[in-house]
Amino acid sequence: MRAHAGELRMEREASYAAVGAFVLLVALLGVLFVYWYSDSREHRDYNRYEIYFTGSVSGLDRGAAVRYLGVGVGRVVDMRIDRRDSSRVEVIVDIDATTPISAHTVAELQLQGITGLLYIDLREDRGDKRPPQTVAGLKFPVIRSAPSGFDVFL
Repeated sequence: MRAHAGELRMEREASYAAVGAFVLLVALLGVLFVYWYSDSREHRDYNRYEIYFTGSVSGLDRGAAVRYLGVGVGRVVDMRIDRRDSSRVEVIVDIDATTPISAHTVAELQLQGITGLLYIDLREDRGDKRPPQTVAGLKFPVIRSAPSGFDVFL
């Protein structure tokens, strides 16, 4: 009988070891999935810019897309009323460093589908490729804004 009890104990210890190994494997796979899903592998360099819009930016939120000719190149980081002119909204954006931003790049608010949400679309106004200048007293270079089609309509 004692040999039987010893075998039973060894089987339990073996099954505890198997369960422990399985739990560790699942935990490791979970961590790897989160790492993969969070895109922490992608290291893009961003440049920060300021854009000033006259009037309402209702529908534009933090995290909203910034596109260059329709291609996603960044996101909205922050928005606030301009301290120097309360009729303008200061929008801070992070844009991929490889995006060809120049002194003639203009930003325009565009509708994203029928949801009423907005994104910022960037385009070149002319052929000059000089980088935008940092305005005295501001932290980041400024991208000019242009009235959008629905601003003119309203």
